[in-house]
Amino acid sequence: MTANAIVQKLWNYCNVLRDDLSACGHAQAGAGKQQNIIPKQYNWQSLLEKDGDELFDHYRHLLEELGKKSGLLGLIFGRA
Repeated sequence: MTANAIVQKLWNYCNVLRDDLSACGHAQAGAGKQQNIIPKQYNWQSLLEKDGDELFDHYRHLLEELGKKSGLLGLIFGRA
């Protein structure tokens, strides 16, 4: 697979995720909050709080765990 094909595939997943998050936001609008599909222990902030080997280990674990999830998360991270 070429670098351009990998980049295109990644952008396709990003578009799917963006569309799904928008749908979650619209569905939750009546409830007053947007549903967060990323578990808190794996959110962006959890990555920002680490560096070096700790960041590497956390990121690898994050990819493995999110890849086991059903639905959209499993689709995006399943073979990461």
